[in-house]
Amino acid sequence: MTAVPALSDAPAIRLIRPTTALIPAYLDILAEMHGGPLDGSGIHGEATAPRTEEEACALIAEQRAAEEPGTVLPEGLVPCSFRWIVPAGTGPEDDQVTEGRHADPAADEPGATVTAPPNSPVLGFLAIRHVLNRYLFDLGGHIGYSVRPSQRRRGVARAALLQGLAESAALGIDPVLVTCAEDNVGSRGVLESAGGAYEEARGGVRRYWFGAGPRPTGPTA
Repeated sequence: MTAVPALSDAPAIRLIRPTTALIPAYLDILAEMHGGPLDGSGIHGEATAPRTEEEACALIAEQRAAEEPGTVLPEGLVPCSFRWIVPAGTGPEDDQVTEGRHADPAADEPGATVTAPPNSPVLGFLAIRHVLNRYLFDLGGHIGYSVRPSQRRRGVARAALLQGLAESAALGIDPVLVTCAEDNVGSRGVLESAGGAYEEARGGVRRYWFGAGPRPTGPTA
């Protein structure tokens, strides 16, 4: 695995769409996270994780399509914006900025592809689910995220969550539900430090709401 440089106490990170420009870094983070949680990655079980560039390309294409209007998704899935957490210096190509977001292609554009050397690290994953089905309302929430072990406890998760919340607001999602396991002290600290309003615990899962909109009383999908 590639050695990932340590970040400062206030990490400069950004969210980007999955991109084939960073496949080596993508496979590297999956190797480091093998056997651990992959929340926000869109990978459902270790057995489905890509292990080759061909498999990675196929999954990236699926994930990029998952947020596009008109995409027919498998039963049980909802429209979702998949994002990779990368250092802020990993920048977008000027001609591939997602329409309707930042007008300045040099801005920290969460919807852009990137131009970066193959060894640029992917620090983690974040997914924004646009609506809540029964499972997501009860357990999963709108946003899921995970950070590679070598970059945990450095502020990466909180910084990514704050950017994910901003993108959720731009998508019109208000309020945003984010959950964590009752015994996950680290995630609990992230959610509370980011301003989450604790609702209750259900089935061992703590529920936090972000935003001022009316809280749904059931699934929204």
